[in-house]
Amino acid sequence: MLESGTELIDLVAGESYMPTKTSVDKRNARQLNTSLAYWQIGANAQQGISFGSVFKIEFVDLSSLPGPATHVKIWGVQNETDTAPLWPISYFALTANTNKVIGIWLNKFEFTDSDGVVQEVDEEDYSVIGYKKRVYPMVW
Repeated sequence: MLESGTELIDLVAGESYMPTKTSVDKRNARQLNTSLAYWQIGANAQQGISFGSVFKIEFVDLSSLPGPATHVKIWGVQNETDTAPLWPISYFALTANTNKVIGIWLNKFEFTDSDGVVQEVDEEDYSVIGYKKRVYPMVW
């Protein structure tokens, strides 16, 4: 049950999937602390319908990526800086022996070159799926 998701969403490179506390308190300014709030997945807007974090990502198809994009940089929710590991795209190649699923509480991911420089990639050039739970976890 821990590995199963209740919602699958298409993930977009560079988009934030960070759990963000959103205030619904109309009495106070946004900067003030309040208990009238909820957690959404995404810094700017709710990503998907369920309020649980993206806890697993699957690289379904990376075969149409342009040449300069040779790696994927993946941040977890506690990667506070710009440093994150680079995964070669060949690791996610379509072979029976390669695991294309990464179990991580996702912050964001980007396509880069081998030096970690971000490469612009159209959403039509790849397919990455995120697994979400129904609710935000109490402990992670």
